[in-house]
Amino acid sequence: MDIKSIDMKMKGIIKCTFTASCPAATVVHRPATDQVCEENDASNKVAWVKVAPIPRKGNVYGAMTSVINSTGTKIRDMGLPCKTGGTYIQTKDFEEVVRLYDEGVAELEKLKKIELPEQWSGIVDTATHNLGKLAKDVYIPTAQEFGDKFGMDVIFEHSPQDIDGTVMEGVATEVAARVRAASKKAVNDMFVASHVAPIQESITVLVKTIDQIAKGKRLGQRTLDKVKTAMETLKDKNWLDLPEIEGVVKAMAPIASTNRDDIINDDDKKKVIAKCQHATKVALNAKADLGL
Repeated sequence: MDIKSIDMKMKGIIKCTFTASCPAATVVHRPATDQVCEENDASNKVAWVKVAPIPRKGNVYGAMTSVINSTGTKIRDMGLPCKTGGTYIQTKDFEEVVRLYDEGVAELEKLKKIELPEQWSGIVDTATHNLGKLAKDVYIPTAQEFGDKFGMDVIFEHSPQDIDGTVMEGVATEVAARVRAASKKAVNDMFVASHVAPIQESITVLVKTIDQIAKGKRLGQRTLDKVKTAMETLKDKNWLDLPEIEGVVKAMAPIASTNRDDIINDDDKKKVIAKCQHATKVALNAKADLGL
């Protein structure tokens, strides 16, 4: 693998870390826990009773959680996962990531300031009713207290670099050389390893396609389109132009271009399965060749 090409590519990479906070869905009910432990001669260090006072489904709680989850997913989908956390983002996509984040924050703030106060009274009534006698020992926060626990942030930093420069001053020359070499290799290997995610996604789609066809389930165009989408994503995220990944894309192409209307009988299905099996094998070999 060309080290120079990796170094050049990493100069156009930013590491992005998406963080979020949400209120806990469940809380420990102390009196109920003490009662259950006493009745069963158990320790409250290993056994406890939890309740979910605020229902998440069908209200603003679920909507706010969904906004945070979808924003994080959209941002992570823009890049490749970094082994030490966060996501590699190409500088050309930097503005789009910021736009997605700002859009998510705006939507979350709207829910916190408008929907949450409007729904809170009904949410508290439902929670109190559902908890029954347990309600008296459960603290239910105000709308503002609850809303303040929601938040998200995105942190940008330069892509991980190898150890170099003044940080190694004062270190023995031989030791410094070894540390620099090991650091550079680790950074480069970590970047190459980030390509495992789209390869694995392609393998997952291919295996599911084989399973669906083999079990005689109804085959729709959507199933074949998923293979095409996975192939296009893999091709788009081959930032290092790795020939191993190009081979996987090439193996998936015949499946991606297949039209459902052309699959008429069992022999046609067997041909599609054979193509999927071949592409899966190529993908698995690519992971092995890349040491992923």
